[in-house]
Amino acid sequence: MEELISLLGGARGGFNIRGGLKTELTKAQHSFNIGINLKRRILNYCLLKFSMREILISVLSIFLLLACNQKTFTSAATQQVPVSSLPAEARIQRIVCFKFKAGTTSEAIQQHMRGFANLKDSISYILSYQAGPTVLGDLTEKPEYDVMHYCTYRNEDEIKLYSVHPVHQRFIKQNKAIWEKVLVINSQVRP
Repeated sequence: MEELISLLGGARGGFNIRGGLKTELTKAQHSFNIGINLKRRILNYCLLKFSMREILISVLSIFLLLACNQKTFTSAATQQVPVSSLPAEARIQRIVCFKFKAGTTSEAIQQHMRGFANLKDSISYILSYQAGPTVLGDLTEKPEYDVMHYCTYRNEDEIKLYSVHPVHQRFIKQNKAIWEKVLVINSQVRP
């Protein structure tokens, strides 16, 4: 136990090491003020010293901490929509990821986000829409793209009609100067 106290740099930050790792991670979940380096040290220690059950509990707790520390995108246009609440006629989904050029201002990014969100109101082929910035999740490096947009459509023909729609073409013209790269993936949402 003294080894863990030393590893963590002493019993600072409100940690009571003798109370058990699970108890301490639970306390940390409530404080959300634990630093990323400390989280990594705890995980490394767990991998060396604890049973598989204890490791799983620790890892899940750390992922919970990381998830709670993520910044959320608060625009009304980016609300999460569960798949079960998608329109019944939605058969095709489209994911569009954007990497912005270095030096792109937050105002330009917000204009991009608003512009894409407004496509749903202007183009009837889009059945549902949600978007947001990419997050680290289970990745170890920064995501390759900065934001992701998710739309649903009735069929592939409507995606083609959407692509050539004048409002969509105007959005591209107004925003393409800030895009470094774009990734588009279409797939079935329901068999």
